[in-house]
Amino acid sequence: EDLIPRILGDMDPSKEVVAVVDPSRAGLHPRLVEILRGRGQVSRIVYISCNAESMAEDIAKLGTSTEELADDFIPTRAVAVDSFPQTIHVEVIALVERASRVPDRTQEAAPAQAEADEDT
Repeated sequence: EDLIPRILGDMDPSKEVVAVVDPSRAGLHPRLVEILRGRGQVSRIVYISCNAESMAEDIAKLGTSTEELADDFIPTRAVAVDSFPQTIHVEVIALVERASRVPDRTQEAAPAQAEADEDT
């Protein structure tokens, strides 16, 4: 959480950054959530977690800002990886992206649904 402001502070604001985080079971430090959300250069986050509950909480925090014009993060993909066969433990890898970078899937689904309705 101390390094990110220093690294991104010297970087051109127009550059896009993909952050990769792999926190402890407790999840991301609250200050780091604020830093990631507040840095416009961070357009995507690859979140690797051994605790799906703390990951869900962190992703919810990344996606809920109190600022009206905030470009919050939204989850776009997730996959469970069984790194420890024969146990109940799985790793979860999620991709979260800025809402402004994610295409509106409802617009893509509407023509397909209309076409399906015509066929019936």
